[in-house]
Amino acid sequence: GIPGLVAARVGAGLSILSDGSEVVMRLLVTQHEQFRSRYRTTGNISTLLLEWGSREGLVGLEQHVKAQGFEQPSVIVGADVVCWPVCVIPLLETMKHIFLGLSNPLEGSAYLGYVCRATDTRDLFFREAKNMGFKWEKISADTFLPLVQNGAELNDGAEKEESPIDSLRHLESRQDQSRWPTNVKSVYELELYSISLDPLSDVAFNPPDLVGTGGLAHSLPF
Repeated sequence: GIPGLVAARVGAGLSILSDGSEVVMRLLVTQHEQFRSRYRTTGNISTLLLEWGSREGLVGLEQHVKAQGFEQPSVIVGADVVCWPVCVIPLLETMKHIFLGLSNPLEGSAYLGYVCRATDTRDLFFREAKNMGFKWEKISADTFLPLVQNGAELNDGAEKEESPIDSLRHLESRQDQSRWPTNVKSVYELELYSISLDPLSDVAFNPPDLVGTGGLAHSLPF
């Protein structure tokens, strides 16, 4: 629920914390209540049980949003949601259904934070995304992870023409600077992707089949 909480905190008109698991939903409801209590707000954040690829669930989402005085969501924010191959198509179908419900489907955007734990799942995601008419852009870590030194942010100076991987390797060689807390060690690269419908794709405006996931648990905050 953190992406949805952050979205609400920085000014989203409405942020919906969602998941396909009733167990996880209980945690999201608790987060929601604590957020409202701490920041004394009730108007721009809510929770909703949503199974990816479920037609009934998406109808429920539309009703939920309209009850809050809004139209279809235009921005989807997810963290570490591409984990299981069986969930890839339902996730993409959910995104596409939401975007096609906008007055201008090309204005819909999804921002997915991702750590690749299985290359076959990653390849499946991007292959199916292309097949459904999506395009994507990988956002460099330099744009959203600040340099820090002894707990203070550093200014990197002029922008450098180098790939995200080269940038990370360059940072590793600088003992006094890091983009990560000193107590966090990982062999995985944090990736951020911006995904939207591709106006040049012949299938971008074809409605999804909405096959569902058979009740598997997953999460997708808006």
